Amino acid sequence: MAKEQISFRGVVRLFLAIGVGMLISGGYLLYRDWETRSWPSISGKVLSAHVTRSPGARIRFYAIVTYEYGIGGHRYVNDRRRGRWGQPIYNLQGNAEYAIWDYKPDKPVLVFYDPKNPADTLLEPGLTLGNAIIAILGIMFLGISSIITIETDLD
Repeated sequence: MAKEQISFRGVVRLFLAIGVGMLISGGYLLYRDWETRSWPSISGKVLSAHVTRSPGARIRFYAIVTYEYGIGGHRYVNDRRRGRWGQPIYNLQGNAEYAIWDYKPDKPVLVFYDPKNPADTLLEPGLTLGNAIIAILGIMFLGISSIITIETDLD
């Protein structure tokens, strides 16, 4: 019985650690996303827009928009559309195509840039669902570990 109690406590501690980690990382990512809402913008131009399929067994699609812009006499090229890290992932090709529908080659676009680092840009500033899900899952893991602790009186 004592061994089962220790093992059960270990599971609760694991849920607690996962919850804290996800809440901290998700919260940080949301904060970084929120910062993009106050970034200045500059006019840029779409170079290309296409959908690519990820390699491997799991089918995923990425909507890639490559654009150029100039700041302070420097020309930059980037492909970040949303979020601070990585490209949004789509399970359906049609959804990825819809996401880039408005981004036609040679079309002018508004590029939002980090004033501290003009190479850090995106086309759609603001919060992203993926980062919110990380924080929400962290809260759920914390809640589950708290409920288990209260209900089983592990302390």
